[in-house]
Amino acid sequence: MKILKKRRKVVLITNMMSPYRIPLFNKIAERNEFDFKVYFMKEREFNRKWNIYYNDIKFNFSKLRGFHIPVKKKEWEIHFNMGIFLRLSLEKPDVIILGGYDSLTCWIALFYAKLFSRCTILWSGSVVFNKNHCKNHVGIRDRLKKFYIRYCDAFIAYGTKAQENLQFLGAEKNSIFRGCNVGDIDFYRNWSCVLRDKEDFILTREKYPQIIFVCVSRLIEQKGILKLLEAFKKIKKNNIILLIIGEGQQYNRLLDFCVQNGLKEKVKFIKFKQKQDIVKYYALADVFILPSLKDCFSIVVSEALASGLFTLVSKYDGAAYDLLKEGINGYIFDPYDVKDIKDKIEMVVDNFSELSNRTKISQSISTRGVDFYADKFIKAVNYTIGNKK
Repeated sequence: MKILKKRRKVVLITNMMSPYRIPLFNKIAERNEFDFKVYFMKEREFNRKWNIYYNDIKFNFSKLRGFHIPVKKKEWEIHFNMGIFLRLSLEKPDVIILGGYDSLTCWIALFYAKLFSRCTILWSGSVVFNKNHCKNHVGIRDRLKKFYIRYCDAFIAYGTKAQENLQFLGAEKNSIFRGCNVGDIDFYRNWSCVLRDKEDFILTREKYPQIIFVCVSRLIEQKGILKLLEAFKKIKKNNIILLIIGEGQQYNRLLDFCVQNGLKEKVKFIKFKQKQDIVKYYALADVFILPSLKDCFSIVVSEALASGLFTLVSKYDGAAYDLLKEGINGYIFDPYDVKDIKDKIEMVVDNFSELSNRTKISQSISTRGVDFYADKFIKAVNYTIGNKK
């Protein structure tokens, strides 16, 4: 008599229903390696305006009830879904993937996992770029993180910098599965090409200067947009324009800066756009630039590269270290150094014909797509189950 192998249950707990995560979760479910379910702490956080397309969701999921406290100054939201303990008790998963350590909900889930001997995987994007911090500063937050990490069985890192941070906090290297925190790169690669082939594209493109720079970002201090504008103020070239797409607390301040410094013709602000509209601007643009003062791993970097845009990324953004190939698909710059920003922009403009091979840029991240990321999740699950035996 044939004995059927028990099918493993895997539950992933994450903060909200981010549209850019749907392709990843779909791919994990599609691989059908285990029963997979996602618990969302909240549908949408206070500082997000994207639409959620439920018809695109092909995985099993639940939205948890709970309390949510927005911390607007830090652009962060605290989630407390007390019902997660009961949900897990009923679900009885073999593996729990925890989407971070900054929510009370994940701490409750970790407690459940240890109480009932379930495997736990931490999915983490946290980064530390200041090496002196790593050597000299171990505050209460770091102690809490180290405590949390001590009780996890494996780790999925957003990228290289996130892996380094996990190792600094005590995770063993062989238990870390380094992914690449990308968005739906196939969508952006395909649709940007389709849009550029449309008849009205050339007419629209002729309304702009020779080279279009685009920055897609929330307009908050952390994103470093003011430094970017200071750099543009110093650039004397007339064949470029900067499109800034997004909304946020700094909008009025940034707009005032442009008015006061004669940048109204050189810089245009565009309100937040949904996925199907933002790709139109990626298709239109030539160069992407993101001056983040600190970011774990910006999804928009993968979107821009997939769309064939030569990309300039801050050295304080984790995406720069996994997606950029210097001089081939982009440059890394210091967002605090206005001269460095200016020099990198002018370098791109002066050598644009050599750097603007859209097909080559798009293909530069073809092996770092959603399939690659999903594979890391599956390997991490198999690792924890194998070590539990």
